[in-house]
Amino acid sequence: MYYARLILPSGKHVWRSLGTDSRSKAERLWPIVMEKLEIEHGVREGSLRQLREELVEAMRNGLAEEVGVVETAAELVSKVKGTSRWLSPHDTEWSHLHDSVATALNAKDVSVVPMSWDEAIEAWRKRRERKKGDAPSIKSEHAMRNVTNELRGRSLLPNTLTENDVWAWIRELDTQAQPIAPSTIRTKTSMLKALTKALATQKLINADPLGNFNYEVATTAGITWRSLTNEELKTLSSNLPTLSQEDQIFAETLLRTGLRLDELASRTWNDVEGQWLLIKPVIDADGNKVWQPKNTGSQRKVFLAKDLTKRLEALGTERIGQLFKSCKLGNDGKYGKNMSERIRSFMRKKCGLMDKDVVLHSFRNNYIDICRSVEMEIGVEMALVGHVDSNDKKINKVHRDYGSGYPDEVILKWSKKADTAMKNKLGTIQ
Repeated sequence: MYYARLILPSGKHVWRSLGTDSRSKAERLWPIVMEKLEIEHGVREGSLRQLREELVEAMRNGLAEEVGVVETAAELVSKVKGTSRWLSPHDTEWSHLHDSVATALNAKDVSVVPMSWDEAIEAWRKRRERKKGDAPSIKSEHAMRNVTNELRGRSLLPNTLTENDVWAWIRELDTQAQPIAPSTIRTKTSMLKALTKALATQKLINADPLGNFNYEVATTAGITWRSLTNEELKTLSSNLPTLSQEDQIFAETLLRTGLRLDELASRTWNDVEGQWLLIKPVIDADGNKVWQPKNTGSQRKVFLAKDLTKRLEALGTERIGQLFKSCKLGNDGKYGKNMSERIRSFMRKKCGLMDKDVVLHSFRNNYIDICRSVEMEIGVEMALVGHVDSNDKKINKVHRDYGSGYPDEVILKWSKKADTAMKNKLGTIQ
């Protein structure tokens, strides 16, 4: 287990667990935990935004000229550093602070004073709250911190970031030993664009440097995951009993509902209402949103067959807490990573399904194939699997923006048809 240590001015050592045995995760979490420790113990004296406000006030009152440029810059650097005795591995974020403050004082322009990535994330969080009405999930914030940590490691700052900086970063991702998938790069750049837009909207930077930035992914680089063939499904079905009861029920439920991995892994008994399983955000005891569905259309009711419910009850959960006890929330804000690894290993080693395009998400593809085989209407199919987009823009517009959705009895009728068809394909699994 990795820990963060803060040495207070008194010489006392304060320790905080990072909650992981992974070195790479610990390196990402360490600066976040250290900052929280500093704030808790009064070591860090305010944010850079407050320091910029103090600088503006000093300029307005002529104090900068009285004290002198060098002395004032050094004083501000000292304030930012605080009185802690530790050095951050990402300390390059502050390496140019003194020169930047001196430049700001000379030019009487505070916009050149560095902004921390933590402050930029705070601005993104506030804009997200105003725009969507609630805070980003832990998963979203973790992903944003991963992106900013990569840029932090390149000694880049949010208020001086340029489009050329981002393209240089992308070229590095493309040419590293294990290149990043284009779709992943697109996700990273989309998050970065959301952050710079938040800074520009709140007037923390003069203009959005990524306002016209566009990273395109060729259509041929899209999703290649495929459905399992009938023969592969037969092999999978015959080997399912070799799994533990929990893993077996999890895999079969994915196949018979078309749920995404984290949608099922995050469910609790409070989400079971009769024959329905509710897909909705997960809120912790403090009222924080720790997980949320992929999009608005993903919040839905899903039919949960009685035999699946009975088998879940037989696991001994007493209808309390998680449906699948081993599916815990990870430090990255995701549910079920351990379950995913076990079933993936089962598919490769036990079932011999070695095709890299056959993954756990393939179960969802098979469910959609079943929906089509029973001649389900496209709008109902989209509602069942939580899709909000379609190649048919008219269908997308009508079913997403008009009315209140399909009645429960319609969803139930088609869900049962699809479930029966999938069970027939799988055979009876005891």
